[in-house]
Amino acid sequence: MAIVSLDKVTPGSCVKVIDVNVDLHLKSRLISMGIYRGAIVKILGVFQGHVVISLDSGLGRRIALSYGIARKILVSNDSTDLS
Repeated sequence: MAIVSLDKVTPGSCVKVIDVNVDLHLKSRLISMGIYRGAIVKILGVFQGHVVISLDSGLGRRIALSYGIARKILVSNDSTDLS
């Protein structure tokens, strides 16, 4: 299993969130947006200092995260983890 921070993932890739290393307040905010351990996200691209992701919730929601926050979200790009 390859674990990297979200800011290191190639655009177009789908990954599974393994851990979110932020303070409790920010973690609550990310959870409310659908970013939590076990969530599947697709990296849409990198724009003006932000990592833009799409959540696998079927709602077509897109979220832009700063590099600082993306750096604290650990993900797995192992295809066996995406099921």
